[in-house]
Amino acid sequence: MSHTPTPAARRMLLALLVGALIVWALALWSLLNTVGSVPGQPEIGFFEALQENLTGGLGPSQLIPALLMLGIVVAAPLVIWGILEEYGVAFTTSAEGLHIQSYGLALIVPWESVVALEQRENQGEAE
Repeated sequence: MSHTPTPAARRMLLALLVGALIVWALALWSLLNTVGSVPGQPEIGFFEALQENLTGGLGPSQLIPALLMLGIVVAAPLVIWGILEEYGVAFTTSAEGLHIQSYGLALIVPWESVVALEQRENQGEAE
């Protein structure tokens, strides 16, 4: 017997995927605009501004947003990958344990581990 996400869960995951893609695109666009512009010189081209910023350094008004956007540009693909893995997950039970399969992922969790997890959760509720 195999269990997959419900249609409602898949719709929610698709909405989250679209949102993560939009956030990644906006962060990338904002990073390029921040690093590729020189304050007070709007007429300078992108590559000239990028070269000037790399050689002269970024000011605080550019450095802080650039670091924040760089973090989002790096982290968003990991979030997107996690959403895609959850979208394609399938759980199957067998005598040897719980089988978890998704895109490029295949795990078998022995029943002893599942029981140990349940026992730890019950101990946390008793406290």
